[in-house]
Amino acid sequence: MKYCLFLIAAFYVSGLSADPDVTVISDGVFDRAWSQAQNNNQRQALQNLVSQAEAGDPKSVLQIVSLLLSSESGGEVLREAEVLLSPLAQSGRPEARFLLAKIYLRMQPSRRTESVALLQSLVASHWLPAMLLLADLEPKRAEALWARAAGLGNAQAQFLLADLLRGKGQDVQSNQWLNRAAVQNYLPALKLKAFRCRRDRLFVESVMWYSRAVELGDTDSMLELAALYLNGHGVRQDVSGAVALADRALGSELQAIQYLAGKVESPFGNSLTIYQRGFLLKHRDRNPEYFAAKDWYLKAALQGYLPAFNGLGVLYENGLGVKRNHSQARAYYKYAAAGGYERSMLNLAELSLDSGDLARAEIWLRKTNMASLRRSRLWAELKLMKSG
Repeated sequence: MKYCLFLIAAFYVSGLSADPDVTVISDGVFDRAWSQAQNNNQRQALQNLVSQAEAGDPKSVLQIVSLLLSSESGGEVLREAEVLLSPLAQSGRPEARFLLAKIYLRMQPSRRTESVALLQSLVASHWLPAMLLLADLEPKRAEALWARAAGLGNAQAQFLLADLLRGKGQDVQSNQWLNRAAVQNYLPALKLKAFRCRRDRLFVESVMWYSRAVELGDTDSMLELAALYLNGHGVRQDVSGAVALADRALGSELQAIQYLAGKVESPFGNSLTIYQRGFLLKHRDRNPEYFAAKDWYLKAALQGYLPAFNGLGVLYENGLGVKRNHSQARAYYKYAAAGGYERSMLNLAELSLDSGDLARAEIWLRKTNMASLRRSRLWAELKLMKSG
């Protein structure tokens, strides 16, 4: 990727001017750069960006330099970036001056002074990114710089200032800045607000803040919100909703159940009774309620009841109230079978027979000692398929 960025810089620098003093990357570097493009989409994207830069579009130049700085850039790359930026920085464009300051920081230590000078000039013109970077470089000025950026509405600065003030014991001011950052949906602020509200048992507020973080796609918040739904804190208890949230975060419903099992604060009741409620709902003569059955199965599974895992597998195997998913069914069956539940072993044997995996079917049949007509039937089917 680094060499692709050399290519971009070469195109742009060679297109900016015919001045012989302008450094042009050699043909050898050009060829090596082009060879690093991994597919046609990447080559086309590079060509489009280069074309815009050659046409004099300053935003494309800035984008090119940002790409250069995002890579593991050595001295040669940084010098190319400096050449690209200098005309725009000299024209007073703040984005270019800010990137140039970042380049100086990554070059020799002797250029730090130049970087700080550029940043200070940008701070004077209220350039927010410069305030944050200068605060990192000069910790003694951090509070003043963060306060200035926070007053201009920067959520990151508001969050940093809130943390600093809390460390100084100024809790009222700290909470005010934290609230301002959270209202802007700044993710670290949302998560901290949600955590503190949950810690203080302000569950309704905690649900609100975690929900906003979930909307931003934060997986940690999905798991925290799932635990609140599971236990009915700040919201109506919703076991299925809790598992769905944890599944979204972990990418596996079974893993979601295993995770949430450790978050149950109060038992749902006797596991056998809970499972039987789900079983009866599933097997009603008229209008079986598969969604409700799954909810009861989930409650029993969260308490480690193996037949409930098998029941969930049955729902997924047959598409009852859920989308048919044999992989999901197998996962549940295997979990129950690992715990010694023999009905799940038979279910796995039957799935293996259906898919033509006779060796796997035989393994599962040999693992179970259950005396049943179903086991005998499966053995007979296996022998017939092997002989045919």
